Amino acid sequence: ALPVDACDFLDREGFTGNAFTNWDAGNYYTLRRFPASVPTMNGEGDWNLENLEEYDRVTRLAEPFDAYAARYGLEIAFMTHQSADTRALAGWLAHSPAWVLVWRDEVAVVFARREGANAGIVKRLAPAVGRISVESPDPAKNMLLLPLAKVCYITSKTDSDREDEAMFVTVD
Repeated sequence: ALPVDACDFLDREGFTGNAFTNWDAGNYYTLRRFPASVPTMNGEGDWNLENLEEYDRVTRLAEPFDAYAARYGLEIAFMTHQSADTRALAGWLAHSPAWVLVWRDEVAVVFARREGANAGIVKRLAPAVGRISVESPDPAKNMLLLPLAKVCYITSKTDSDREDEAMFVTVD
């Protein structure tokens, strides 16, 4: 499945800046958001061994993600969470005080830097709520971000008609 809804969300809410993308998400992200937002990885790139080793270190948490994000000016982390290569990183981002989960569905997760180019959007979507623990009523959907137990999912009111609304906290 393609991360169509996640890209729609980023466009609708006005998120800007370069993005960490995993292999599975990078091609679609590039199609939808390049050149306004440059992804770090996609299957079409001319990647050398150094790039691939760096990606591997970051996704396995052997290299600090915040240093990687600063090096490439990343404001967004956009990942298909069914990929084994991103589960550790998604778990780390969900617990990082520097990043906030702004989108989650059956295909993708999107994190944004709390302070940075999208800080105003993050604050608008979740004003002063901090981390809200919300789980999907469907236990199968909770496996999407293993090994996380509880995380915050936020979206704008424009998504309130979604079937999986219970997965999200909708804020003004």
